Amino acid sequence: MSENGEVTIDKETFQNMAPDDQNWILFKTIQSQKAFCQKHIASVDGKINKLKARKKIDTGVASALGLLGGFLSGLLGKSISP
Repeated sequence: MSENGEVTIDKETFQNMAPDDQNWILFKTIQSQKAFCQKHIASVDGKINKLKARKKIDTGVASALGLLGGFLSGLLGKSISP
């Protein structure tokens, strides 16, 4: 058994185990994978939230620059045209 509770069992050993022991091994395996997935999901959720916040900032900056560009285009267009 490793430090994190992992056990390596070959197919023959697993097949020769009592059904209750097989069920216990399967249960423990699923629980350890579930814990790993929940940690990974929490990490991904944090990154998604950061990207959502960044999108709001980028949209605001793009809108402001678009308005400024449109204003300058209109202003310069009138001053250059005869």
